[in-house]
Amino acid sequence: MKPYISLIIPVYNVEQYLEKCLDSVVIQTLKNIEIITINDGSNDNSIKILEQYAKKDSRIKIIDQGNKGLSEARNSGIVNSEGEYLAFLDSDDYIDSIMLETMYNKAKNDKLDIVICGFSQVDTKGNILYQTVMKNEIFDNDYICSRMLSSKITSMACNKIFKKDLFIKNKLLYPKDLYHEDVAITYKLFIKSQKIGSVSENFYNWLQRKDSISKSITQKHIDDIFFIVRDTKRYLLQNNILDKNYLYYLRRYFHFTMGLFSRIEHSTLLDKEKTYLESIVRKNLLEDNILTESNIKMLLEYDNDLSKKCAKYYNEKFDKNLQIDSLDIINYKNRILELEKQVEELKKYKGSKKDMKKIIDKILPKKSNKRQVVKTILGNTIMPKLKKPTFTNKDKIELKQYHNMFQGERCFVIGNGPSLNKCDLSLLKDEYSFAVNGIFYKTREMGYRPNFYMVEDGHVVNDNIKEINKFDCEHRFFPYIYKNKIRKTKKTHFFNADLSFYNSKNPIAQFSTDFSEKAYAGQSVTMMQLQLAYYLGFTEVYLIGMDFSYDVPTSTEITGNTYESNEDDPNHFHPDYFGKGKKWHDPKLDRVLMNYEKCKEAFEEDGRKIYNATVGGKLELFERKDYDKLF
Repeated sequence: MKPYISLIIPVYNVEQYLEKCLDSVVIQTLKNIEIITINDGSNDNSIKILEQYAKKDSRIKIIDQGNKGLSEARNSGIVNSEGEYLAFLDSDDYIDSIMLETMYNKAKNDKLDIVICGFSQVDTKGNILYQTVMKNEIFDNDYICSRMLSSKITSMACNKIFKKDLFIKNKLLYPKDLYHEDVAITYKLFIKSQKIGSVSENFYNWLQRKDSISKSITQKHIDDIFFIVRDTKRYLLQNNILDKNYLYYLRRYFHFTMGLFSRIEHSTLLDKEKTYLESIVRKNLLEDNILTESNIKMLLEYDNDLSKKCAKYYNEKFDKNLQIDSLDIINYKNRILELEKQVEELKKYKGSKKDMKKIIDKILPKKSNKRQVVKTILGNTIMPKLKKPTFTNKDKIELKQYHNMFQGERCFVIGNGPSLNKCDLSLLKDEYSFAVNGIFYKTREMGYRPNFYMVEDGHVVNDNIKEINKFDCEHRFFPYIYKNKIRKTKKTHFFNADLSFYNSKNPIAQFSTDFSEKAYAGQSVTMMQLQLAYYLGFTEVYLIGMDFSYDVPTSTEITGNTYESNEDDPNHFHPDYFGKGKKWHDPKLDRVLMNYEKCKEAFEEDGRKIYNATVGGKLELFERKDYDKLF
């Protein structure tokens, strides 16, 4: 009969712990199991112990190979297994007698691809140092993946059973010669699974050895961690789930990065070695451009406890088991002084200093211990990425691919006036449509997303950054000045916005026929959308929701050209659009009209046309069309 579970146990120089491990396996209450042990080139008595147990229990198979590492040992077990499910056990750990039976029954009864149990960290005397808290639950893979990516569920393989087909059908094996191999593969198995469950018991006993490799830190550890987080991003992209999991990916990246700093900080390396390894971490962070202002803000919005977590890595005491001589203590103190000097250097930085201070103050409360150390590490990482963004040749090339892509087609530019609520927007589902700013208040009602989305105004970006980064549609366009705020995806493009119109007392309306070079601001974001529609080749453009009227409530606070609302917004289709606490600029409709005249002129000179299909409103510049009769 086919084994219910194949239990895979890599073995390397663990004679001191191996018998306890095997004893916990042979007494499992689930009898129909296959026990695959892989002797990975041990040079102690491990192989003899395996042979002794194999003579007594026919379920034990021995694969004897040269030293190839944990991943290769596990892979040998996988390809030679016959069980319906796979489980993994490290040879210095041990498991409770009912673990496999309980988890297998859970898997079969609930038709699960993966089952997770809790674990206990124990010392060599069996004392429990730490225990997880698990519940008896069932999840879909979206939920469980988000929890794993955000490090709320451990990636370790040994407290789980997996349906073997997850490995075989998806051609997934453990990567060779890589630290943290569990982290590199487990989330992929979760993504490919359909249904996952957990049991509440802490069945797995994870031995915490003084000589454990997990307490060391080398450049390879750092290189491997960054390989894993980059591979994670690639895999999420390949499976078209990066956008919806971006926040969780960000948390994973942050968790691993701060973990590296922690391990370096609490290692027994010399001062110069620590400084060298920290510089490697920083170099990788800068290359990935991950800890930008927008990403840090996103983390803070999601996790209010982030500041404590940052500080935690630097407040932990040295492991009592580590031997630290007086020279190391002196080096440690010298290192702190050196870092404090770096902080002083940061004060000379002339870039986005104010923005950086706000972020650091949010992440690190003034009363945080060793604030200077954490501030320096994060500061040196983030600050270079807050320099003034630029419009690059790559940006231009991305935009050029759009030239005349929709030549001869018609499109609808959706405004945000109250009249939009009088339009049956379901009629636009199969039309090309442009939308701006707070259209996300409307899309649930619409039942679809517009094809094109744009935001120009800085107040809109700052007040709605979370919603903007979440808003997904086919084509997203933003001025390049927001690169540090708006997340770049394949669907997101940055353009060169000429904002000089806003800085002139007597501005002149301008229209760009080459959107890849620049687009001119014109008091309304629709001005830039019309330039984009022109560049894309649309022949007919229909405006809707362009009421062209504006009532400023008496409660509005006005500072220069900036308005701040203290009540519901009466001027847009949703009361929260520019609702209480939100800011916008003086609409200056006379200037908007000036720019619309320029748009009308540019389109008609090229034999194209802009129509106004708004229900009511006061914009009479463009020929009127009855919205309902256009379909």
